[in-house]
Amino acid sequence: MTRPPKHPGRRWRERDPTQDRVWQPKLDWQWQPRRDVFVPVRSHYGPSWRAERASEEKLAFYDRVTNHFSGQYPPAVVQIEPVEGCLWRCPSCAVAGIRHQGLDSGSASDIRTMRVEDAVHIVAQIRCLGWTDTRIEISGRGEPLMHPRLVEMVRLMRADHRSIPIYLLTSGMGMTEQPGMLTRLIELFGAGVNCITITEHDERIVRAALDIRRVLTREGIRVQENPGVGMGASSKRIRPPMRILTFRSPPGSTGTYETRRRNMAGVAGQLSYEYMDVRCPRPFRELAVRWDGNVALCSDDWRGVYKCGSVLGGQLAAVWDGEPMVAARRQLMVRRRDIALCRNCDSHGQNTDNLPDPDILMTLRPPDDESAAAVARAQEGAPYTPPVRRAWEMW
Repeated sequence: MTRPPKHPGRRWRERDPTQDRVWQPKLDWQWQPRRDVFVPVRSHYGPSWRAERASEEKLAFYDRVTNHFSGQYPPAVVQIEPVEGCLWRCPSCAVAGIRHQGLDSGSASDIRTMRVEDAVHIVAQIRCLGWTDTRIEISGRGEPLMHPRLVEMVRLMRADHRSIPIYLLTSGMGMTEQPGMLTRLIELFGAGVNCITITEHDERIVRAALDIRRVLTREGIRVQENPGVGMGASSKRIRPPMRILTFRSPPGSTGTYETRRRNMAGVAGQLSYEYMDVRCPRPFRELAVRWDGNVALCSDDWRGVYKCGSVLGGQLAAVWDGEPMVAARRQLMVRRRDIALCRNCDSHGQNTDNLPDPDILMTLRPPDDESAAAVARAQEGAPYTPPVRRAWEMW
């Protein structure tokens, strides 16, 4: 067997018959898995051993986007929620955990909408911060197509930032009942959306898929069925001026991480304690902005139990590197789901070894009493959205 090329500072050992690994790199000074080791640094973050081998261009980029290695690497996704609430009550959706099923359910008074100027302000902050690896996802805890000024919002966002990828996730509900919805999709692509994903929750959407495909293909828009790239794709793969519409099957009770229905921290499904000792990459890779500018821990925190502050007033970077977010990352980095929200959640993500940043050039201090106190403060008080208790939460 040919030995692989040696790397500076590493040793290779021959195959161990007791292990199912042939070649395993070993650091000269580090003999345990790196995910369990924390290099002492003077601040919350600091260059790790990989930084010594990184190129000067990569280090210069990190130095700029992480504020001289004192903050977290920029999020891969900034989720903008144009609408909170929905006219429909899908059984697999978590809307029932934040909206009552009474006489007023499913009416216009249930809807909360984001101001157009707030959405543009968020995109302007991303541009000024130089977050070039970040994409915008227009989704959240409602149907974005119900926003009356959605096309104008996208057009102004694109005018402010010409190169940022803009995605939109919709359930497609209402496209078959409300006239002009198909025309609105074409208008959204014309305004600057790069990828629209329709989740086929309803049979009418499945039947209308052929007409949607024919009309959009005529407009020069590529249509795909359950593609390998989509809402979860890297922003390096779908960028302006690409225009793609994808159909995605609704999540099921079983399957991979992409196709499995998540319980949204116990709001959409039964409480789960299966992943108590598993890392969650969401606070490291996404920033979910609610309709009023407030930020919770992640997109699965539908009620806003873990409160991280508001991004309005130029506070996007302050929230991303704020005390609540940093404390949660320090807990999740060592697989400690001490946060009440995370204990009931079945979200675990992918590529959790590439933390806290994509290139693993930075290190994160382990949790201590200070971070535990910060976690407790973030959960004090009422949540951002009043909860509606589900049946399994009343035991």
